Amino acid sequence: MAKFVFFTDLDGSLLDFNTYSFEGARPGLIRIKQTESALVLSTSKTRAEVVEYERQMGLDEPTIVENGGAIYIPKEYFRHEIKGAVEDGRHLMLGIGAEAGELEAVVDELSENFGVRSLHRMRVGELMDETGLSKAQALLAKDRHFSASFRIPDEGVLQRVKEFVEQRGYSFSLGARFCAVTKGNDKGKATRMLLENYRKDFGKIVSVGLGDAENDFGMLKACDRAFLVAMPDGSYASEEFEKAPGIGPAGWKKAVLEVLKNA
Repeated sequence: MAKFVFFTDLDGSLLDFNTYSFEGARPGLIRIKQTESALVLSTSKTRAEVVEYERQMGLDEPTIVENGGAIYIPKEYFRHEIKGAVEDGRHLMLGIGAEAGELEAVVDELSENFGVRSLHRMRVGELMDETGLSKAQALLAKDRHFSASFRIPDEGVLQRVKEFVEQRGYSFSLGARFCAVTKGNDKGKATRMLLENYRKDFGKIVSVGLGDAENDFGMLKACDRAFLVAMPDGSYASEEFEKAPGIGPAGWKKAVLEVLKNA
């Protein structure tokens, strides 16, 4: 029997956009555990942020952080050797993207040319106001190593900002609240790398992606089946993928239960 591997975005997907709660998705989380499926958190969030959500959800699975900048895998999770991985506490880490310092310099250029508000220059209080995060959560959000983020700019300059980034050889991705600058990585590349490792150990895999925003598209395209959950206004970020019927965790739960209804 095939093993299901779910790859999920957090903010606006598994987590409520405003409250960061996953309570609305809990029935789906329970069903994933009942079927011994894997749940990979794939997010723009930092490793420090993800650790806390893993603890709350009772997860001990691989994770993809900072828009595919790095993959963290619990030691002994896979039976085979993970080439290129380095030890990081009780995990193995595969660094994929450029380091934050290089990327922050690009965002500083964006600030000078277009007035964007960079996450790394925001005071903790500013970030709390922007996102609704607690002080502790905001501090974790600033602990970046493989990406640099900035507040989504006005529609009038968004395309010029994107072109500025890409003309310098970097990647631009649009999330729910922030844009990100990365280099050499995205969620899609990290998803494909992890799937190779799952197939080595488990053979037949059914991969399922769940997200809500443009920065999830690469991850969704890498999966056998892909769902977009509705954004807070009820709209969907694309017509290319299956639509989960509901906003955030409500849609996420329905998609998971539908996939696993016969598992």
